[in-house]
Amino acid sequence: MRLARLADPRLAALLALAALAAAGAAQKLRHQGVERGLLELAALGALLAALVVAPPTRARLRALWPALLLVAALALAALSVYPAPRTWLIPVAALAFLGPFFDVRAARGDERRRPRALLLAFRLVTLLASLAVGLVIAEVALRARGTYATWLEKNGGAYASPYAWSPATPWVFVYEANSVVKQVEPEFTNEYRINSEGLPDVEHAVAKPEGEYRIAGVGDSFTLGQGAPWEQGWLKILERELNEPPRAKRVVSLCAGVAGSDPVFGYQLVRTRLAKYKPDLVLLVVNGSDILDVIARGGMDRYDEHGFMHARRAPWFEPAFARSHLVRAFVMGWLRHDWFLLSPDELATRSARALEELARAAQATRELGRREGFETLVVLHPFDYELHQPHGLEAFAPLRARLDELSVPWVDLTPVFDAAVPPGHVADYFWPSDRHCRPEGYLVFAHGVAARLESVPGFPRRR
Repeated sequence: MRLARLADPRLAALLALAALAAAGAAQKLRHQGVERGLLELAALGALLAALVVAPPTRARLRALWPALLLVAALALAALSVYPAPRTWLIPVAALAFLGPFFDVRAARGDERRRPRALLLAFRLVTLLASLAVGLVIAEVALRARGTYATWLEKNGGAYASPYAWSPATPWVFVYEANSVVKQVEPEFTNEYRINSEGLPDVEHAVAKPEGEYRIAGVGDSFTLGQGAPWEQGWLKILERELNEPPRAKRVVSLCAGVAGSDPVFGYQLVRTRLAKYKPDLVLLVVNGSDILDVIARGGMDRYDEHGFMHARRAPWFEPAFARSHLVRAFVMGWLRHDWFLLSPDELATRSARALEELARAAQATRELGRREGFETLVVLHPFDYELHQPHGLEAFAPLRARLDELSVPWVDLTPVFDAAVPPGHVADYFWPSDRHCRPEGYLVFAHGVAARLESVPGFPRRR
């Protein structure tokens, strides 16, 4: 009865509709990110903020009724589009539409206390609404600037958790067999045909023809050649360059680059699918993203006995991080966490472990090659922002040293890119937004690998 004294019947309806609008906005926030719930939040915030200037009276509440119905319509539209349990909404909706018929004048008590109580209640609600509107404005501003947008979001996609990802195929991460992968980015559009092994290449005969030298390039999107047509990826450029002029054997490249892969998947791919093609040389391609991939996915121990990945638990606040750029600004700017939600100390510790796992994957590939009859070469390559640095690719210094200890051959293409790409002209070789190589960048990539292959044991000499 005391609550009944505090409100006009239309106020009860106002608060109920506000709850309904908040529920509708929450549905959009949950399913499609913050920007999809801005309309409901803005309508709700504007409605409540208007009460700062005009404290509620019966006449004003009556005048606000069309706005209340608009907010309710927006909320109901959101709730009808996105799935969620709705049984809890029944009492809210009943209160919203039956509120105007509830006569609180019959309630006991002194009615003269109601206006002050109402004003206090609305000031509190308005304060909270103003805070909500301010947060929404900050969210919109951060999204417009794109400072805290992920690579996928900058290129038309949505946030993807590095911890909630797992391939459907045991042991390996490949494309759907005999399909077509079309990459539509703001800067380019390319198509890649996938063969029966789930790899972006033509079909190759399992039995290797006489006089053929096979090079299998195993890696992620850079090995795929993202950013260039398939024929202008570095593996195809390498194949053409090595065969002109002809050699003692014809060089054929097998492209095993899959966007999002890493060297652990690469080793398993060679073991389970590529070894039967009898490659003479396996190029295990590694870049800085592989360190983060191993941090999120685990190393050589990521699999269960059936070849599927063990579940990885993300930090508890990742759902908020995924949906809000404002949360990202706090987590990354204030707490100094990275995109994998790790503090600087955690990142340093896990990066050291990840580099060891990358070395283990390279060693396992090398040992497999000794049994199957192929050579192994680890190819380290930089991103665009790692060029022309005073100390080169510093993150890979421990990996290079570890590979030397394990007698695994490697080549670092950073000096090659530094020499070939003039300072201030990096954008001529890498796409500024997508960050993968342009065809010109893959040409540099191929030249760097070709120069190193001349010292690989058994590599065919020119005629």
